[in-house]
Order: sequence, then structure tokens, then C-alpha cells
Amino acid sequence: RTGSIRPTFVFDAAKALGMGDDKKEQPRETVPQTKETRFHEGWKNFKVHFAHNLELEMDESDSTKMMNASIFDMARMLGDRKTILNSNYVILKEFMQLVCDEHCDRLVQLNGLKVVRAILYLQPDSPGSTLQTQEREYERLLENDPPSAVEAESFN
Repeated sequence: RTGSIRPTFVFDAAKALGMGDDKKEQPRETVPQTKETRFHEGWKNFKVHFAHNLELEMDESDSTKMMNASIFDMARMLGDRKTILNSNYVILKEFMQLVCDEHCDRLVQLNGLKVVRAILYLQPDSPGSTLQTQEREYERLLENDPPSAVEAESFN
């Protein structure tokens, strides 16, 4: 297709995350893939594509660690207006619409909720936000501690 323009980045991201329409593609394996395995495979492809821009870790030794790292990476990307095509949180808005859709898979919704919660902890668009502070805040999230900003406030 010469001269055609892709509608939006989100459709490419959805396909990269394994959530696109794959009826036209032939499966590589004879065993049907679940949405979860397609998501994980797509996320690996997505991370490889954007790793040089987002400084993402590529450690895949443990599936829980990998999923936590993926949620951290998605929160950094979706919560920052400097991300390509996210100047007014457009990508975040479309992500929220996807997660809130009544036909969305429950596992995708659960992981989407984890991403949104991580965005609230990391505050990736804050002026003083650094990778180190985001990592500390994400550790607090994983330990189920309140964000540092909330703990610093007085609730008397």
C-alpha cells in the first residue's frame, strides 16, 4: 500500500501486544495460544522495538518478575506525555477505553488496573521524576505500601 498512512499508533501497539486482529495471520504453533501468551509474546516484541528509547530491561528469567517489569515499563510509557503520540495522554485514554471495554479479557483488565495503579505511584510525568525514584516507588507498590507522596502528607 503506497501512500497510505497508519491511523494511529495505538493500533500498532495493540497488535504488538498481541491484542490485534490475527485472523489473517497463520499461527506459528499448532497449539492455540491463549490471550495471555499472545500478550506476553507481543509485549516482548514491543519492548524490543522501543527498548532503546525507553531504557527498558530485557530480563526474562522469572515470569512474575517479567510481568512486574512489563507493568512498570507500561506505566512509565503511558503516564508520560513525552511518549510518542501521548502529548495529552491520548494513548493513556485509549488504553483506559480498551481496559474498560465490556468485551475486554479479564486478565487484560486486571493487568491494565495494575498499570494504572503503577502510574499513580510512579508519577512519570512529574518534573522531578527520575528512573531511580520511579523504581523506589514501584518497590513500594509491590510491597503494598502507600506512595511516598501520600506518606509525607499529614492526615490529621
